[in-house]
Amino acid sequence: MEKEKILIHMFSLINVNVSGIQQIEGIKIDRDKLKEDSVIENYKNLIPKLKKFYNSSMFNCLHKNSLDKQKQPAVCMLRQILKANDFQMVPKIASLGYEKSNGKKIVNRYYLIKKPDSH
Repeated sequence: MEKEKILIHMFSLINVNVSGIQQIEGIKIDRDKLKEDSVIENYKNLIPKLKKFYNSSMFNCLHKNSLDKQKQPAVCMLRQILKANDFQMVPKIASLGYEKSNGKKIVNRYYLIKKPDSH
């Protein structure tokens, strides 16, 4: 139960409100939100609580030097904790058209939370 509360709290830190773990499937999370410094700092502060439930040898996100070693520590932490709870973060890219000034493609990168396919 406590593991579920921590996971729900992780979603609240990125402004995604869920009341239970069963509501997580199908949620879209903007990648840029997970790259914000405030989110990374808040996730880093959760590490002591997460270590009570998850073994740090299995999760790189719980290592002391994870902020130095990982390019996107919040993305890695959420992905690893979701995977431990039988969810996947699937990366998606949505095209938003092209810039008129230089013709560069505008894209929105996000993650879709889903249950893994059972074979």
